[in-house]
Amino acid sequence: MSALVVVWPQLFADRFRQQHDDRLAELKSGAPETFFEERRALEAYPPLGKPSIWRTLGGLFFIGMLIYLILYRR
Repeated sequence: MSALVVVWPQLFADRFRQQHDDRLAELKSGAPETFFEERRALEAYPPLGKPSIWRTLGGLFFIGMLIYLILYRR
């Protein structure tokens, strides 16, 4: 999965943006909040949308997993 984030980061950015927008629309139409001040949190903190951020996170995860496999291989 981390390799997919490195190669095609927009796939995840678009999905999370859509989920964020859908949930915010539900709350604005009167749906109950699942946690305290959910609507305020969604309005204040939009999801990460830049592909470079997703590419960096995916790359770091990929490198971390490689190091784990090399060091703890039995």
